[in-house]
Amino acid sequence: MLDEAWHPVTAPASYCMADIFHACRAFLCSESEYICSNVKGFLKTPYAITSPITVTKNEMILSAKELRADGWLPEAIKVGKNLLGPADWLRAALCVLCGEDVVTVKPEQWQIDMDQFAKLRDLDLKLKWIDTKHLMDNYLSQRSRLQSWTIRLPEGYPRKIAL
Repeated sequence: MLDEAWHPVTAPASYCMADIFHACRAFLCSESEYICSNVKGFLKTPYAITSPITVTKNEMILSAKELRADGWLPEAIKVGKNLLGPADWLRAALCVLCGEDVVTVKPEQWQIDMDQFAKLRDLDLKLKWIDTKHLMDNYLSQRSRLQSWTIRLPEGYPRKIAL
């Protein structure tokens, strides 16, 4: 389903991008199951590759073992001699879990389709959240958008939301 749209999954159950990321980590670490729980997004804008990078199954497994099973999502992940962004890593992990031994990851967007979440996309708390002229919103709105990978939609909900 992630091939259709870089967006939370709603069928057969509801999974946010962070759920899928952590499940891939667990399965690459040979865990037999992954139970979704509380998730956290990013603290900073994640890294994303700018040119194709090839990684192996073994490199992906080793990188998965270095990832934390909880906490904030990493902004970048070392895979072999390469640095991948979390979206790049997730795409490669899904390919490895589907049986590929060597994966070439191509540059793609890291962010979900924010046009489907216009209120979050356009969020600007400056002078709106607290009635003070001193709130500059230097990071609150952007930090909220960095949590987009934690959005879970109701099961069966259309993946493209009509605005």
